[in-house]
Amino acid sequence: MRMDLIKRHFFENRAKYDMQVHDEKEISCTIYAINTQEYGKLNYLIGDKTGFRYLLQKGRNEYFDSIHRERLRSLRNILMEGKCDHLMKNMLAWREVEISSEPYLMFDYVHVPTVYAIIRGRLLWRTSTLIHCVDRSLDFCLKLEQAKKFESRLERGSAPIIETFRKSYGEDEYNQIRRDFEPSIKDARDISFSVGIVHNDLGTTNFIMRRGKYWVVDWEYWSTSLEIFNFFDVLCAYSSLLTVRLLARRSIQNFLSAFRQGFNDRKQKLLRKCGEYAKKIGYDQYSPSVMENVFFLYLMNKSICQYRVYGCHFSFDQFWFSILKQAVEDRSALEGFWDRMITC
Repeated sequence: MRMDLIKRHFFENRAKYDMQVHDEKEISCTIYAINTQEYGKLNYLIGDKTGFRYLLQKGRNEYFDSIHRERLRSLRNILMEGKCDHLMKNMLAWREVEISSEPYLMFDYVHVPTVYAIIRGRLLWRTSTLIHCVDRSLDFCLKLEQAKKFESRLERGSAPIIETFRKSYGEDEYNQIRRDFEPSIKDARDISFSVGIVHNDLGTTNFIMRRGKYWVVDWEYWSTSLEIFNFFDVLCAYSSLLTVRLLARRSIQNFLSAFRQGFNDRKQKLLRKCGEYAKKIGYDQYSPSVMENVFFLYLMNKSICQYRVYGCHFSFDQFWFSILKQAVEDRSALEGFWDRMITC
């Protein structure tokens, strides 16, 4: 029924949407969904004689759908206030449309693969393709860094993360990690970091690219936090990829074993690229111990992304919470990774 209403809407407004059709039957509507959880989205591909033209998104649950739309509105307002045109061109433009009194998000259809699709096609194991993907990812991190809002002392920047973590997981879980973590943050409280827009899920499934162009999608977890978290997202995604292949991320060792195991050509080039970026931004001025503790804070931030948006923890938060717990139990997993990357 919903698909029939969508097709009728596009046919009745065919001039507005420049649909190349003469009959409603010539409009195609294909539905697919990747995330089957209650906060997931349904995607409708709308096409005409020329192929797919638009992508409609609708949440499975009206409550989560309204949150998602509000999150994107807030992000767009912040970008427009900051005159961040250099960011907007790497984000798929969206608009809100109403079809039979139901709100949808609408995107122009872009036929480009995600980095994950490139991986599945085995193209990533060509070193030149790997470096190209890393370059594009780090380029977007740089654009986010250039759009920073302000500088913040680490103790102040970490406070909202710690407070949200404490509130959502409870005192018992918080007390298990605070003994090692809080003193380290306080020791580095006078160190400043850039604060700005953080995507919070810059994995390979959220980058789409083709012919030198790229776009970043799925912004519902974004927040204003330490900019270095964007860099850590990229670092984790690719170091994990080279170690356990195809995103089979199961432990903190999976993320960082690329820094602890013997180096092959791809690992060397990945670390060199990330190290060059870190030096360009000025991250190399911080000691390895400080950066290892900031990375620990990054893991805490990842474990509250869904709670911050939806008010409860789902699989994304739970996965990252398990990584954080393993990092607490085996702190040696973090030792030395920063120094190895900077000196690679």
